[in-house]
Amino acid sequence: MQINEVSDVPIIMVTAKGDDLEKLTGSSHGAIDYIVKPFNPNELVARVRAHIERYNRLKGDDAKKFIVFGQTIIDIEGRTVEVGNHSVNLTAK
Repeated sequence: MQINEVSDVPIIMVTAKGDDLEKLTGSSHGAIDYIVKPFNPNELVARVRAHIERYNRLKGDDAKKFIVFGQTIIDIEGRTVEVGNHSVNLTAK
């Protein structure tokens, strides 16, 4: 099982604060993109898709299969979530 730290996850900040200082602060904390509200939902979807495609191209065969945050494990391919040793039942959405 390949497990990577959550720090590898591309982060897109969605916020009402749009001044340059806020954008720089978000960037310095690891955000790769910054979207100011209100925004078009289609723009958000397009940006997420673009970042996922870029991430997968850069990682190649090493693309994430799991995201780990504390005791939470998200299996991307299997579409499952575990917290501790317990499986979490989620809806399709």
